[in-house]
This record gives sequence, structure tokens and C-alpha cells, in this order.
Amino acid sequence: MKNPYRYEIAGIFALGPLILVGELWRRWGDLLSPGCIDDFFYFLIAMFAAYLLRKRKYAGQLLWLYACGIGTFGIYFSLFASLYHYDQGDASGVAMPVVVAFKCVGVFLVTLISVRAFKILRTKRFFEN
Repeated sequence: MKNPYRYEIAGIFALGPLILVGELWRRWGDLLSPGCIDDFFYFLIAMFAAYLLRKRKYAGQLLWLYACGIGTFGIYFSLFASLYHYDQGDASGVAMPVVVAFKCVGVFLVTLISVRAFKILRTKRFFEN
């Protein structure tokens, strides 16, 4: 049987480092800010969860659900914070409409990934311990 998380695994291993590098570039002047540090931890949790999913470990499935939860919360919070502070501009100097557009795409993608993860869990495709 194919791994039900094969698309998520490929996506996080392919796009995860690019997203992290983009976020580091965006906040280069303020790398020790909480906004940058939490992104780094989200990235590590998601990468470790994808590694465990690839090994078909049940802990990977639970960790992936956790990563989806914090990722969903994080991107929604980030989008609404950007909308609330729209007049102050972004830390990177990029125009706010561009930042908000990227975050809207992120909200859409993270929500789709999270819903898919819960659907897989609901169909009881559990891995062995």
C-alpha cells in the first residue's frame, strides 16, 4: 500500500527549506525575534514529522497533525496580524499587498493540508508502532 502522506512528505522536503530561507531573508535584520524563531521551530517539527511519516511510524502521524495545527494557527495569526498592522509595513520592506497575497496563499494551502491530514486519520489508515 502506498503511503497516504506521500504528497505531504514530498512537499515538506521540497518546499520546506525554500520557505524557511525565504522567511530568513524576509527577517534578516531581526533574526532573533519571536516571529523568526517560531518559524524555525515549525520547520523542524514539520521536517521531523515528515521523516517519521516516511518511515511509517504512528508517532509521525500524530506529530504531523500537531504540525498542521500549529501551522494553521501560525499562518492565520500572521495573516490577521499583517492586516491589523497594514499601515506599518512589513519587516522586509516588501509592499504589504504582496505580503498579504503570499499569506493568503499560505492560509489556503495550509488549510488544505490540515484538512487532508485529518481525513486520512479519520479513515483509520494508521501505521504500525
